[in-house]
Amino acid sequence: MAYEGTGYGVYVATGDLDGDGKAEIITGLGPGPRNKSVVRIFRGDGTLTGEFQAYPDYMRFGVRVSGGGVGE
Repeated sequence: MAYEGTGYGVYVATGDLDGDGKAEIITGLGPGPRNKSVVRIFRGDGTLTGEFQAYPDYMRFGVRVSGGGVGE
């Protein structure tokens, strides 16, 4: 699923976010001056499993993403 109407690419990371032993794909809009901080999470087969906005709407320039575990 593309981030339509935006530019400057996307940031990509992976991490096992649901604890099933398989990494999910995490994407965030790139550093474009009009890009919201939309983060999308996909399964390995490309199925979108979640989406959220990391910062308030007035904060633009995309969002960097990362995956990892706490307490591992």
